[in-house]
Amino acid sequence: MLTEGLVSVLKEQRTEYLPALLANYREHGVFSTQITGAVGGLVELSNAKLGNSKTKFEGLCLLSVLVKDSSSNVFQQHCLSWLRSLQQVIQSQDPLPSVQLAAGVLQDLLQYSSQLPELAREVGLNSILGILTSLLGLKSECHLAAIEGMTA
Repeated sequence: MLTEGLVSVLKEQRTEYLPALLANYREHGVFSTQITGAVGGLVELSNAKLGNSKTKFEGLCLLSVLVKDSSSNVFQQHCLSWLRSLQQVIQSQDPLPSVQLAAGVLQDLLQYSSQLPELAREVGLNSILGILTSLLGLKSECHLAAIEGMTA
């Protein structure tokens, strides 16, 4: 099963296989059909990786897939915590590739949340100002990524 393969690769620190596995997930649309426990495990794994400076980029890769492919219920349940995680990545002044990926994930997350009226209102009231402030605080080499994040 693809979900177990991804979890196994990430737990065993075999990140050289991560791009191929993520492409496989994208091709087969696995998250929308998997059981909640497996997706919950991936959410927890993504959160753990995002919280570690050495694995933050891997966490962003996994979060990117989760945002795009999770069910509506999973998305609604985790949207605000994902926004906080992205804001923390942006505030931490990580290297440009991480900031660029975070801006792309932010764009997807805001686009999808805008399609759910109650969630869009909550995001607008509680998250947008902090995210914009974080984007404006980025160092100069990240300004393009900041602009992409602001246009989301």
